[in-house]
Amino acid sequence: MRLRGFPRRFRFPWRSAAQIRRDVDDELAFHLAEKIAALERQGMAPEDARAQALRQFGDVDAAREQLVAAGRRGERHLILLIRLDDLVRDVRLAWRSLWRTPGFTAVAVLVLALGIGVVSGAASLVNVLALKPVMMAEPDEVVGVFAMRQEPRAWRFFSYPEYEQIRDRARTFSSVAAFDIAEAGVDGGGIARRAQVSFVSASYFDTLGVPLAQGRGFTVAEERGEDPPAAVISHDLWLRSGADSDVLGSIVRVNGVPLTVVGVAPRGFTGTTALIETDVFMPLAAMERVRAIDGSAALRLQDPQRGVLMLIGRLAEGTTAADADAELAALAASNDADFSDPSGGRYTYVTGRLGRLTYGSAPATDEGLTAEFVLPAAMSGIVLLVACLNLANMFLARGASRRTEIAIRQSLGCGRMSLIRQFLTEGMFLTMLGGVGGLAWSYLATTWIAASAAEVVPLGVRFFVDTRPDLTVLLVTAVACGIATLAFGLGPAWRVTGRDVLSGIKEGAGAVRFGRRYSPTPLSGRNILMVGQIALTLAMLTAGGLFARSALFAARAAPSFSLDRTLVVGLDTSLVGYDEARSKALYAQILERLRQLPEIEDAGMTATVPFSGVMRDVGVRPAGALRDARSHGAIDTSIGDRYFGSLRLPILRGRDFTFDEVYAEAARPVAIIDEPLAQRLFPDSDALGRLIDIGDSEPVVMEVVGIAPGTPGADFDPAPTSHLYVPLGQRYVPTMSLVVGLSERAPDPARVLETIREEIRAIDPALPVLRLATMRDVRDRNWLMWFARVGGQLFTLLGALALFVAMVGLYGMKAFLVARRTREIGVRMALGATRAAVLGQMMRESMRLALVGIVVGLVLALALGRILASFLYEVSATDPWALLGATTFLAAAAAVAAWLPVRRAVRIEPSVALRYE
Repeated sequence: MRLRGFPRRFRFPWRSAAQIRRDVDDELAFHLAEKIAALERQGMAPEDARAQALRQFGDVDAAREQLVAAGRRGERHLILLIRLDDLVRDVRLAWRSLWRTPGFTAVAVLVLALGIGVVSGAASLVNVLALKPVMMAEPDEVVGVFAMRQEPRAWRFFSYPEYEQIRDRARTFSSVAAFDIAEAGVDGGGIARRAQVSFVSASYFDTLGVPLAQGRGFTVAEERGEDPPAAVISHDLWLRSGADSDVLGSIVRVNGVPLTVVGVAPRGFTGTTALIETDVFMPLAAMERVRAIDGSAALRLQDPQRGVLMLIGRLAEGTTAADADAELAALAASNDADFSDPSGGRYTYVTGRLGRLTYGSAPATDEGLTAEFVLPAAMSGIVLLVACLNLANMFLARGASRRTEIAIRQSLGCGRMSLIRQFLTEGMFLTMLGGVGGLAWSYLATTWIAASAAEVVPLGVRFFVDTRPDLTVLLVTAVACGIATLAFGLGPAWRVTGRDVLSGIKEGAGAVRFGRRYSPTPLSGRNILMVGQIALTLAMLTAGGLFARSALFAARAAPSFSLDRTLVVGLDTSLVGYDEARSKALYAQILERLRQLPEIEDAGMTATVPFSGVMRDVGVRPAGALRDARSHGAIDTSIGDRYFGSLRLPILRGRDFTFDEVYAEAARPVAIIDEPLAQRLFPDSDALGRLIDIGDSEPVVMEVVGIAPGTPGADFDPAPTSHLYVPLGQRYVPTMSLVVGLSERAPDPARVLETIREEIRAIDPALPVLRLATMRDVRDRNWLMWFARVGGQLFTLLGALALFVAMVGLYGMKAFLVARRTREIGVRMALGATRAAVLGQMMRESMRLALVGIVVGLVLALALGRILASFLYEVSATDPWALLGATTFLAAAAAVAAWLPVRRAVRIEPSVALRYE
């Protein structure tokens, strides 16, 4: 490839394909001509000489193609060497340039580490909580199997005989597995505690394609209860139990039932549900013995009318979910005679890929879960954008200070693209260092968030969250580094290399100039970038203020009972294998003992503690209402006698439950409802003494014997939530919480809690105490309170980071402009201007810029507030205190950032300023 009018020596160092072919043709023609000439000198005629030369040369076309291919390889090798040489030279120059300016380099790396670290941390959280798949082989081949009655969306579970039919007759699956998930007491290391357990079929691990770390899975005989019960424990339980190498054959007790350990699951395996760790896997037959302890209705695995199982299947090779749908629909129809459903026929079908948190009879997706992380991901992008705007401003200022150097290099023949490549190489160096720092602190941040979230999960649930960066996080971080390099490097590089050489050299003369060269115009690139930083920072600070005020209001929300003088003691008799009769007797004995303590005013018990976040919803409607009549949702909980007295809540009308109704099987079903539910059920009459239907599928008729005051539910809604209370004798639950009301003369609650622990230990040393806390502690560990608190902390942190980055940028830009105007300042002061006048003029220039950014930021803050409105508690999206506080704080920080360099410049003596270079 030649440049027209230039000699060959000035052509580009590489040749095009056409040029290579021309050079080969020229070379072949030269050698052919030389051979013909030599033959002619030997006396041969020209025609004979040409024919002889061609015969000696052989296949010229083949030789030509070989030479062209060799030439192309050589050119590619040459281009690679040239590119590598350019890269090495650029890297060397970039390193020297950054090394000569350690202050600029340190600030740039810090800013990038903050911006990229936020993106990396958000990517890590989204990956762990919403994207990382459940451990299984070929997850696209594993689908959930769900059953539905004829009524619209009346989903139901499968019975064991149905599972056997599908397993044995469905040909579209290579394997089908059944399972159920429950909470139980697990004693694997001498200490019983609540944990999540799973009852699984023998094909469970094979269907998921998960090989065990040790031992084996279950046999069909163990699944059906023909062999002694066995267990596969989680890798984490194995580690907590001492990591015994002889664990196989040992005994683990679940609800007091001994199980022989036959295998250990691999590390990180959580079953079909992501994040929530399952401690023990048991064969399906163990369900009848283990779940009998926790108050469940009598279970019989072979009962075709009792569906308790969820199904998953691995598609056979060459089949699709649609094929399985068709086969299972036909299979369900053919089984209607043998497996009749009392509520009507059924239709079975296959969903797509399993959801990460799929649990229940209905199919689910991850769309709602993923949507929850759109906002923090967007906020992290804003922080990175602020960092990029800051770096772009710093590169513009740095490029302007290097204008003479750039002009000299251009005058010596350096092209514009080479200079731009040099700037981008420097940016790449900075982003690599910033990316490493960002990964480090994002790992610390995500680990802290995961540990904080683990404190608010319900008792018995353990999170398995691996916050170590994986390939996805590393790729996102690398992409963020690449985008940041282009965002803050390309624009400034293009701008500072676009001016003519002569003007750049003249700028090194050091003449005093006034006006736009040293004071950017309102629409200059540096000003626009700074306005963008200030606007985005104000939006982030406002978001942090909204969340902080939301958390403050949530913390101040006070129910109708005392938070600090009400204690909560969590107990679970299933951990030690006690049956219903023994558990009731034990609870009655403990409450009677506690009520005799002088520091305790009253004590009761409940299965659902206010603010705990664990609740059971049930549909309630007046008895005799039409089948399709709307039912009212209520929180359903089992309680003991004097529960309302322990909260100092008087029964409004009617009576409390009697001792016999709580500790013996009630002769007739009775219930207490709160005032909000009573008004919804019977708006025109008194609910006391009326009959109500509980449940939708098989309603139970209960008589309302009392009306209680409204209390909050799991959230902090100031309007009380509807509650339905039933006595423990009517619906037994082994996991209960004692609610203890302290008297006025009671000492510190911590001392009373320790006294309660000693009293329980004296009554039954084997019964573990799961929780000892005040009601305020329970409320503060509610997940909504955690979300408000952590949301406020995160957004405040992000806003603080954005503020720091923006103020560093404002300070750097002002310091650069002041340094370039030092001689101008000296001239003004030599001509009679006072220090205060010069300081005021330069501060007005800076604050006008900050004011424009604040106005734009207020518009962005109002828009962001509308997005955050659904996450706030008792705080408006246009909360004036959050807007005013963020604006005032940002304006003050901007004033300080601009004042520091200006103050330093005006304190220089005029004679020194005039000699400044």
